[in-house]
Amino acid sequence: MTDTPLAAASPAPAETGHGRWPRHVIVLAATFVLLAVAHATTLVQMAEVWARSETYSYAWAVLPAATFVVWWHRASLRAAPPRASWWGVALAAAAGLLWLAGELVQISVARHAAIALGIGAVTVATLGVGCARRLLPALLLLCFLVPAGQVLLLPLRAITARFVELYASAAHVPMTRDGFTLLLDGYRYVVVDDCAGLPFVLMGAFVGTVFGGLNYTTLWKVLAFGALGAFLGMLGNGGRVIAIVASDQINGTQMPLTGHRVYELISFATLFGGLLVAHARVRAEPPRASPPPAPGGGWPRTLALPLLAAALIAVGPWLTDTGVPLGRTPVPGLPERINGWQATPDEPEWTPRAAAATDTRQRSYRGPDGQPAELFVARALTPRHKISAGSVDLHTMAGSATWMPAVMRRIELCDDSHCVPAVYERLLLQGGKRARHLVWHYTIGDAVTVSPLVVRTARGWARLTGRSTQATLAAVMQDTRTPEAPRLPDAALLQLLRAR
Repeated sequence: MTDTPLAAASPAPAETGHGRWPRHVIVLAATFVLLAVAHATTLVQMAEVWARSETYSYAWAVLPAATFVVWWHRASLRAAPPRASWWGVALAAAAGLLWLAGELVQISVARHAAIALGIGAVTVATLGVGCARRLLPALLLLCFLVPAGQVLLLPLRAITARFVELYASAAHVPMTRDGFTLLLDGYRYVVVDDCAGLPFVLMGAFVGTVFGGLNYTTLWKVLAFGALGAFLGMLGNGGRVIAIVASDQINGTQMPLTGHRVYELISFATLFGGLLVAHARVRAEPPRASPPPAPGGGWPRTLALPLLAAALIAVGPWLTDTGVPLGRTPVPGLPERINGWQATPDEPEWTPRAAAATDTRQRSYRGPDGQPAELFVARALTPRHKISAGSVDLHTMAGSATWMPAVMRRIELCDDSHCVPAVYERLLLQGGKRARHLVWHYTIGDAVTVSPLVVRTARGWARLTGRSTQATLAAVMQDTRTPEAPRLPDAALLQLLRAR
């Protein structure tokens, strides 16, 4: 009988990166559901913006496009070993703080950006930094969920006006410019928001980023493709505006706004054509080499870090929902007489539109020299509602006429004692010569400002410290027969703006 050595027990095979994917995908889906439930109100607000604004309607395609980009890189992604990461938890903490700050100062864009950042954060927390690098093109597309293009309107309007100036110089057409009002060979044009080309720029940047994500995973290359799309969109809008102006010069008459649609379609076709050509001519980036799989940590790590990240983002609405009813502070009635200004029963021609949670007062007055003016005062009824941005629209007028904002600048209103800031706007009647001068500012406590950010920050701080601070928007509108007619003097405007 001979001794036979026992075979050593073979060690359990190490878990491969491919074998980890099912549990990580399950956890990632669960964290997405948790975020959607916790921030349902914010998500609905974002969807409402996409639904009512043609400028941001492309946002409905962002998540399908991001999903397609992930599927496009599926082979490279499948080979990467997922591993839950603390970096995602840190990003989630930043997203949670951003949402709380946006809620405190009532800045919707901050809350919306926090949601986009939060989606990326739980992705990094669940899959790890290595997988996130391969998912970078899809994660970049989440930025287009945020309707934040308003900050680009003023510079884009200035660029559009510059395009018209270049055309006038090249075509030797006499031209004068006053703000956003352009006078070309007897024809008056006003560069309004619709002329800025914001939809062209945002759509170009979005489509460019999608094409870049299909070809590359390197950050700067994807960003370069997105920047190319934005640039082509800006050029397309410039060409559209120049074509409209040139057509008016050739035909000897200004075309109606409905005729601009054809030029918009041509510009969009040119934009997509340029991006398709660029996409077809570039060479796709070779796939990254897959690193050896590191220990995954099993179910405990896979569950703990993503759920911690999701909790840091989801806790915001719970912290801010105190359940305590907020007091309502309506605007007091406007006086019958303001120094030399007497209230009149005239029907207002100016009809500012305010949100439901905003209390307003409006009255027509006539000055010592017989000049008419209208005073409008608005105040948010509770600390959680706004009196700026989309909550109050000062450009709505009675009747069917269209009034176009031609000039907007910051001014100082001064009397014998001191000066206060204000915003001056001049609106022109489309197809006519009448003008309306609009002067407005905010007051919060004893301070006067023209910055919505200052108002929201001060109100947020007061809300955080438990103090009561009232913020009010006061505006004066004056109707004149010609754009050249001067606005009311500073002393008269100050008398009206202080009367509340």
